[in-house]
Amino acid sequence: MKFGFFNLKINLIFNKNPLQKLVEFVRKHDKRVELARQRQKERNEAIQKKVEEQRKQAIRRNLERLETFEKDEEAEEKHLMDLEQIEAALDAQFGTVNSARTTAGVVESGGEDGASGDGSADEDGGGEFRCIVCEKTFKSRFSI
Repeated sequence: MKFGFFNLKINLIFNKNPLQKLVEFVRKHDKRVELARQRQKERNEAIQKKVEEQRKQAIRRNLERLETFEKDEEAEEKHLMDLEQIEAALDAQFGTVNSARTTAGVVESGGEDGASGDGSADEDGGGEFRCIVCEKTFKSRFSI
């Protein structure tokens, strides 16, 4: 059965419609088709050359403009001041956690006052863990 199917495929491949055979013959041997392929190939090469030349010109222009580029220090200072104002506004609105260690959204504080920045929390769970996202406190790091 396998060989019968294989022979059927071979017959379908080699026994094409006579019209298809004629079209293939013409495409293979007609000088006009060959000329059209050559012209299209030349057009594509010309287009690629133009694109490459435009790319090189753009690079040259950018390099020339880079030499005359001057950094606007006034605008940079204004931008930094704006960033500082935004940081101050966020600190005022949400507060900062300066004395606690933060790791992946979890704040570990040493005791009730929350001011243990020196790392004096016991490793056996003496510290208090607070999630800054949901604002819950946990007894150990593993219960988060």
